[in-house]
Formats: sequence, C-alpha cells, structure tokens
Amino acid sequence: MLLHGGHNLFGQAFFDAQTGRARIIGLWTTEFGANLALIAVIGAVIFYAKRGQLPAHCESESALQTSSISPAAA
Repeated sequence: MLLHGGHNLFGQAFFDAQTGRARIIGLWTTEFGANLALIAVIGAVIFYAKRGQLPAHCESESALQTSSISPAAA
C-alpha cells in the first residue's frame, strides 16, 4: 500500500507537474504512460537473467513444504 501511495505521489503530483503539456509527452509519462511499462519489462528481464544466481534449493525440502500429503502417507 505504501509503494502504491508513493508511486501515485511522485508520479502524479511531482513528475507529471515537471513535464510539458504536449500530447506525445503524455503518452510516455503520466500514470498510464509507456515509460512505466517499459521500466517494468526492463526490471523483469534483469531479474529473469539473474535467476541462475539464486542459491540452490533442496528438492526434498521443497516437496515437503508444497505438498499437502505427508511423505509417510504417500
């Protein structure tokens, strides 16, 4: 909730007030502009590219945590 509120505060109250009023600028800036989507895609690509740097996760622990059936009952 705080992240959303901070985004609205800076996106609408500060950054939108600092930009010009041409129509083409509104397509890139503002709350629904292409810059927000572009930055989100760049962030997703960075995180996707670095996914191999995460520590290895033990499969037996993973199966126990996600399974609703205990291994003894299966």
